[in-house]
Amino acid sequence: MVRAYFEKIGMDTRFHSVYEESKLLTDYYEEHNAEGFIQERTEQIMEKMNMLGIDAGKISECPVDVLSKVFDFGDMEYFAGIKMFNQILDKLGVNMAHQDRYELFDRIYQERKREKKRVNSRTLR
Repeated sequence: MVRAYFEKIGMDTRFHSVYEESKLLTDYYEEHNAEGFIQERTEQIMEKMNMLGIDAGKISECPVDVLSKVFDFGDMEYFAGIKMFNQILDKLGVNMAHQDRYELFDRIYQERKREKKRVNSRTLR
């Protein structure tokens, strides 16, 4: 499809050119999809924080079990979760050292895993 388009507009249709352009378009598309997802999650998290009366500036003082429910990483892979967590904190304007962010994320992530185990063990009974 890309090759046909390239031919139509008179661009180079050798594999390398088509591949590079396709890769750039794919990366651009994925980046914008990720931005939309982060924006949507940020809005959901801000709603939850507002309902629970959590001040974004004091997020590190909030109990981890509550933050686990607020951020709800679900089955998200660890490194994807930390990336999303950092982007959300940036969008919320949270001023926190990187090490503190990682430690808070790890506590939230571990709590989420523990909660999931508890739910699964109750379901099996």
